[in-house]
Amino acid sequence: MEEKLLRFAKILAIKSKLICYDVDDLIKEYRSPDSFILFVESIEALVEDDKEFFSFTELKRDVLEVFSLYRYQNIDKEIKDKMNKIISIFNTMKPKDEEEASNAIIDYCTKEIIKRNFIIYPDSLLESIANDIDVFISIFEDDLENFEEKKFVMASLYYFGNLFPEMYKDEEIREVVFHYLEKVKKEKSPFKRNFKGYVKDINKKFLEK
Repeated sequence: MEEKLLRFAKILAIKSKLICYDVDDLIKEYRSPDSFILFVESIEALVEDDKEFFSFTELKRDVLEVFSLYRYQNIDKEIKDKMNKIISIFNTMKPKDEEEASNAIIDYCTKEIIKRNFIIYPDSLLESIANDIDVFISIFEDDLENFEEKKFVMASLYYFGNLFPEMYKDEEIREVVFHYLEKVKKEKSPFKRNFKGYVKDINKKFLEK
């Protein structure tokens, strides 16, 4: 379980970085050899689990810019092979025209919204994806209540259940999430009805034994 949790966290983290950082910041972040290896391994895991994320052409372009730091230098063969595999996959994802590119993005966003249930809308979807890693970390630090935007916490919790339901079999994780949901259920909020729906769905689909 620990290995799967670390892999999941790695994917959430690199998604957040790709959304929040411009290419210059990414290059600064992953310039050192050790951080570059982490970048390549994170992109590899993301491509294996969710390659449609790269329907956004600019994200592929940013990844290739970071790859250019070491692609033509003397680096570990395994890392170079990983880069070449990722580049090959990117090449298979080239849309034939603007309509196909647009449809791929719409399809991806629609699927992501469904995975997060009913509060997150397209204008806040990328923000929700960027917040996933912080919500994930906060589960282990037991400080989910520190998030001002409950809708993003709820969306992430629902998303985690859809993508990685095994994590909710961990008793400590279940306890943290359950107690957070109980507090949300009792709070007064203009979104209370929606939040109660989230709480009911998450409990029924992912937490009930």
